[in-house]
Formats: sequence, C-alpha cells, structure tokens
Amino acid sequence: SCAQKVILWTQVIFQVFFGAFQFSSLCIFPATHGMVVGGFVISEVAHFLAIAWVVGFATPEGKVITSFTLAGAGVLVAGAVVTSIDSLTGTIVGLYGFWFAECVGFSTILLVTPAIIHLGDTSSEPLFQRLEALL
Repeated sequence: SCAQKVILWTQVIFQVFFGAFQFSSLCIFPATHGMVVGGFVISEVAHFLAIAWVVGFATPEGKVITSFTLAGAGVLVAGAVVTSIDSLTGTIVGLYGFWFAECVGFSTILLVTPAIIHLGDTSSEPLFQRLEALL
C-alpha cells in the first residue's frame, strides 16, 4: 500500500542520513554535516507524520505523535534561528541555545513511543496490531 511504502522509505532515508551524520562530524565535514542533519531531521519528521496519518491524526495516538513531532522540530528550528542572530554571538544564548534546542527537540521526538505506551490502549485493538492491519 502507499502508506506502507511511505513509512518504509522515510525510515530508510532517515537511517541513511543518520548514518552519514555519525560519520560526518562538524569539525571535519562542516558542509556535509549540516546537510545530513537536515536530511535526517526532515525524514524522521516525515516518518512520524506518516505513522500519525495511518493511525489517524484525530486518534489519541495520532495526536501524541503529531504534537510531539511538531514540537520537537519546532524547538530545533527555533534554536537554529536564535543562534544564527549575530548579536547573540558569544552570549550564553548564542553559545548554548542550539545545544539546548537539540537536547529538547530530539528528546521530544524520542518521547513519542513512551508517551503512546503510557497513554495506553484507547481501543479494543492495540496500536501495533492496528498499524499492522492498515499496512
């Protein structure tokens, strides 16, 4: 199905970009590092939104996936924007803003699965069985 292909390929693309990120340190490959970080962030956001689409954006699980994903991505973008402002160079915000945004943004995205598990089953059929049936 289309949904299955989207979920598969967004995860494959994420894995490729994330592997390239692990190899391309900022010190050695500064231009490549930025591109692969952008690639893995965009592909993982697309992956989570595709899962939310499959389970239904209006379901409790879909709402958790969508809100955590968009919040995490939003914090990352905000951190990048704030730390690119020249007047903040050398200040505490300029030095630690993006680091903080990375920590909060990626932690938020990683919290999707535990949040869904904590939410519990709101239907008679567990989420993973519903996903399997849809795909």
